[in-house]
Amino acid sequence: MKKCLAFLMAMLCLLTLAACSNETEGEPVLDKSKDYRVLMIGNSYTYYNDLWDLLTEVAESGGYTFTVDHVTQGGYYLDQYTWEGDPFAAQLSDLLAENTYDYVFLQEQSTAPINNVERFENGVTALYEKATENGAAVVLYQTWGRQTGSPALAANGWTNKGMTEDLKASYEALAEKLGTAVSPVGTAFYDVHTNHKDINLYDPDTTHPSLEGSLLAAYCHYATLTNDDPRNVTYDAGLSSETTAVLKQAAYDAVFPATAEE
Repeated sequence: MKKCLAFLMAMLCLLTLAACSNETEGEPVLDKSKDYRVLMIGNSYTYYNDLWDLLTEVAESGGYTFTVDHVTQGGYYLDQYTWEGDPFAAQLSDLLAENTYDYVFLQEQSTAPINNVERFENGVTALYEKATENGAAVVLYQTWGRQTGSPALAANGWTNKGMTEDLKASYEALAEKLGTAVSPVGTAFYDVHTNHKDINLYDPDTTHPSLEGSLLAAYCHYATLTNDDPRNVTYDAGLSSETTAVLKQAAYDAVFPATAEE
């Protein structure tokens, strides 16, 4: 009965998110008087610059309270968090056993949604089942194309735009299949990388996020969860007002494309 109730609660959260995210900004969907528990599962794209702390700060500056946990290991694929005997899979199991989460973010290895679609789908689906059994709604964290000039792009016959579009298509197709929301960070990355070349979203390795890139991800996650306008939050991670204005606008345009096109 408890598992059934948790599953029904998760489905209600998913329906709310699916109805509100990636479409039109409107009335916020979260209660500012509540403390929401969020879990991030991923790898170095999530742990660079402590994305969980950035999301907590962004949410607080928007009037919301998020308590954010994370399970992250560099280079990991999502399916590794389900492997028997894996220490990080054990850590995840402990967190899910000890806590009830409202939302779980899933961030896959950066090329798997293109180069290993079956593994991507299997990993997401397995963790989706664990998260919904816990009572959480799942959000897929759509990552970005490698920086223009990255050796990985040439090695795979990609461009920054092409990799971005392929990742977007893969994440959105699986989200539609499972009925989850997508935080379109990669879409926002492409916007800034293409139209605001003075803002560097990438670490020198051309793949991981700089602080600017991680803050952009936090703005997208915030807007996806709350259905609230990220341009209204005040947290800037110490970056300039000019830079954060661009990042907030890119997050808004990516999460609320219908509104942005009006």
